[in-house]
Amino acid sequence: MKILAIGTWGSGLVPKKRNTSFLIDDSTLLDCGPHTVEYLINQGINLEEIKRVLVTHLHLDHAGGISELIWQRALHGVDTEVNIVGPSEISKSISGILKYYHTPAFMMRGITFNENEPGLHIMPGKHTVEEYMYRFNASGKTVFYSGDTSYNDAAVKHGRNSDLFIHEATYQDGMEKEAEKYGHSTVSDAILAFRASRSRIFMPTHMSSESLKQVLSIHSNNFIVPVEGEVYNI
Repeated sequence: MKILAIGTWGSGLVPKKRNTSFLIDDSTLLDCGPHTVEYLINQGINLEEIKRVLVTHLHLDHAGGISELIWQRALHGVDTEVNIVGPSEISKSISGILKYYHTPAFMMRGITFNENEPGLHIMPGKHTVEEYMYRFNASGKTVFYSGDTSYNDAAVKHGRNSDLFIHEATYQDGMEKEAEKYGHSTVSDAILAFRASRSRIFMPTHMSSESLKQVLSIHSNNFIVPVEGEVYNI
């Protein structure tokens, strides 16, 4: 299984960082914030190969690039099917944005929203808005992706025995109150969920400068701290 780390950061960007997003086996895009599509095009990645986009929630840093993806697919002559999966209002929300931008009707060729995906397991996270976590298979491996969430027993249950456990780690330890208030996890929350799930590899995401420093200070053979633009094979 190939994992391209497009972005690893939370909403407050710093130089050389992008909002959290991963491309799995060139075909499954996890979240699509601003500049995600620009990066894919710059890297020469064929948009036609992306068959589904799993959007955790409708905050800008996770969904702000979907309208750009739809435009760029069309402008690159791509009309194959791509299923955009996400919260219940994703079709209405994205359609409203596209209407505001006077999007030509032909650009919607191949676009579907929330079509049933065999083998895709969706469960609610614990955030300030409607938010979902995903579990799916790729190249015979199991991936769990949390999106934004406070510590959540559902992540442990549905992430059980995953080969790759991607979990947000927005806040450093000591900021538990802020994490709970804003629907996020501390580094220790994320690691606790990973270890309780008995998964094989932990990959933190949606980090900040402070939480990244904490993660890097922890040495473990089954931790991969992703870097923008790097490819990981597991």
